[in-house]
Amino acid sequence: MIRTLIALSLFLFAGVHSLYAGELLISKDTVWSGAMKLTEDVLILPGATLTIAPGTKVTVYSSETTRTEPEYLSSYTEITVRGNLKAEGSKEKPIIFDAVDANSDHEWAGLIVDGGKVSMSWCQVSGAESGLTVILGQAEVMDSSFSRNRYGVSILTAESKATFTRTSFQRNDYGLVLLNNGAATQQETSFSDNKQKDFLQAGLPQYRPEGKEYILPELALDAPYQSESLLGTVIWKNRVRVNGVVRIPATSRLIIMPGTVVEFTKNDTNEDGIGENGLLVMGMLVAKGTKEKPIIFRSAEKDRQAGDWDAINIYTSDGFQNILEHVQVEDAYRALHIHFSNVYVGNSVFRGNYRGMQFQESLVEVKGTEIYGNKSAIRARDSELRFVGNRVFDNYFGPNLYRITGEVSSNLFSGNLSDGLRVREGGLDVKENTILTNRYGLTVAYANFGSFHDNIISYNQEIGIALKGTDNIKVSRNFVQLNGVNGMSILTASAEIQGNHFADNGERGIGVISFKGLIEGNNFVNNGLYAIGLDGVSDISAPNNWWGSGVDMEKIIFDRKDKAGLGLVDYEMALEKPVAFTWPVPYVLVDTVWDGEIQILQRVDTSAGTTLRITPGTTVRFGIHRGMWANGNIEAIGTEKQRILFTRLNGTGDDHWHQIRVEKAQAVFDYCDFEYGETALHTHASDFRVVSTRFTHNQTGMMLCLGGTVVVNSSIFRENALGLVLNKARGEVRNTIIAENEVGIMVRAEDGRGMQISNSNIFSNARYNLKMGDFNKGENIDVRDNFWGTDKPGDTIFDDRIEPGLGRALFEPFAQQALEFTTN
Repeated sequence: MIRTLIALSLFLFAGVHSLYAGELLISKDTVWSGAMKLTEDVLILPGATLTIAPGTKVTVYSSETTRTEPEYLSSYTEITVRGNLKAEGSKEKPIIFDAVDANSDHEWAGLIVDGGKVSMSWCQVSGAESGLTVILGQAEVMDSSFSRNRYGVSILTAESKATFTRTSFQRNDYGLVLLNNGAATQQETSFSDNKQKDFLQAGLPQYRPEGKEYILPELALDAPYQSESLLGTVIWKNRVRVNGVVRIPATSRLIIMPGTVVEFTKNDTNEDGIGENGLLVMGMLVAKGTKEKPIIFRSAEKDRQAGDWDAINIYTSDGFQNILEHVQVEDAYRALHIHFSNVYVGNSVFRGNYRGMQFQESLVEVKGTEIYGNKSAIRARDSELRFVGNRVFDNYFGPNLYRITGEVSSNLFSGNLSDGLRVREGGLDVKENTILTNRYGLTVAYANFGSFHDNIISYNQEIGIALKGTDNIKVSRNFVQLNGVNGMSILTASAEIQGNHFADNGERGIGVISFKGLIEGNNFVNNGLYAIGLDGVSDISAPNNWWGSGVDMEKIIFDRKDKAGLGLVDYEMALEKPVAFTWPVPYVLVDTVWDGEIQILQRVDTSAGTTLRITPGTTVRFGIHRGMWANGNIEAIGTEKQRILFTRLNGTGDDHWHQIRVEKAQAVFDYCDFEYGETALHTHASDFRVVSTRFTHNQTGMMLCLGGTVVVNSSIFRENALGLVLNKARGEVRNTIIAENEVGIMVRAEDGRGMQISNSNIFSNARYNLKMGDFNKGENIDVRDNFWGTDKPGDTIFDDRIEPGLGRALFEPFAQQALEFTTN
């Protein structure tokens, strides 16, 4: 295995046992007692049990690092349990876990259960980021306490099992946290003096895409490779087995043909559970598969699992670009490990590894790739990166980028148990990404440069955007909505925060401890407790923002006016109307709310199973020939006084936006106005309700196609080329005005599905009030009991009376005068 084990110098004080490097990895049953000094991480491997005797005190030293070993789960000192931990004290002799500075908070990671089991009684856990975190596994806790932690206990998955009996949670920021449908059984638990919340349960929906998987047929096995060097140009094809470390020297090339499977046997000489076989490329690697014939790197073991083999290591190979395209890498420790090299990865899959990618001092481009089901997606430092059009989901951790420059754009980061995307230092351009349903969405720490703009950041369990220790960065034009606690959290940071849309976040649009900079030109709408909540002593400048319509500013701002000793939020010069927000990505993946003014400059597709809700008073402006394909539901429900407007962004005369097309979904449009559309509203096989809605100046006001039940009531179609177009539609139109169009109603095809138009005023349309189309073959349409503006309706109708075979409009009986009804 291409890894280095660094023996750490640990000092032994009188009466205190300091763990040395060999004791940090627990692979067999072990007992701790007395006073233990912990300066580095401890990992309990599967099959091993660490027993901690009554009266033991474990003192943990702070060690926030940028280390890169994939088997560990935090940058702080941690005790990770993949085997068993028994910490069973007594009332007289409790077991204590605490930071070396008992007066400080959050100095170590805590106890982390990752596939193992913890049994605790009469324990005290303090000073940690999370006293106990259960990712996968079991925890049984009795007669214990969690205090002075950021989180007392965190249960992160529904697959985890945790029980707490006679357990107290006190003086934490949060007492007990349940995320991702995690649950805990409680008996006689108590909560006191937790700063933020005793109990935090984020019941937000999850977005979990189906991961791409490459599959190849079983192939005949070629002669295996042992630990050896490949000289010259070597070509691999079919099925290759590697029983050691295969080296490609600086003057050699390894070319792997499309459709090849490369398998690695497991060789674990130090019994740490991590295989050591792999590739070491110092020359050139070309692994260029195709969609039909991908290349797969995997374990050769019968029961394959993460860490069976080491990595594709590419070292000091920067004279040319190494290529991995249409490859799938699984079951590895570090699937792709790059140092001082130039590498391109395209249209590939990294799944089921300890870590998907790790690189430093390299030039790396990753496009169109899926990274999912790993403990860590990416860990990188000191490199130039172009990361575009990828999907990173369902990992423990999303990408962690340290001192990285370049571009991160048009990606999806979703369902990662910790950060969706974490940036530390560096100078990245992070744009047009969708960051959903992670614990934390986008975290930016200690960055002095960088731009974070035009991203969708929604449904993250706690925080949408977190800034810590930043300076000279720009956070702009982000859509930050429906995050569990805060849309944005700011701790000792400086930034420009402009043009963002903070809406419907659980507690605060922005929560601030300490901030220097300007919060200007943003929208704050319907955030749970406060638009801005200030918990620091310094004043905050927040001019020229839109705070919503008719809001009480004293109620949505938390500052010195609410609690003595805090700073003030200067929110004067509030805007009278919302800041126009341009939707930055070509899709809507989760339930979303649009309010204020939304601009659409590209085609936007909504996903099946989602609901897009558009609030009263909202304006949606489309660029010329731009539109929306709704595969999910739409609820656009305005009011008589706050109508919803769909119109063009700019243009004059014959310039039109395209359409809103609803495909096999449900839609409601009440009190809406559609203008300047090509086909403003277009439905296919969808259930539809349109009430008190106006269609004007469109080429086609509304087109109803191919079934679904449609109800149109109390609406107006006026001054369109075609008012209403029917193509095998089903439903009814009532109490509606269809007037002053070129053609009022066009029936392209009718097949007896039961479309009825009645009690409506259909008159003064320039060519025809109703026209049967060429595709209609002999089917009639029921248009009785309407007013046609004349005592001879047939003269205003084009049907088989004029062109035999088209079918007939059945208009008798008809009203002799205009019908009275309300259209609002």
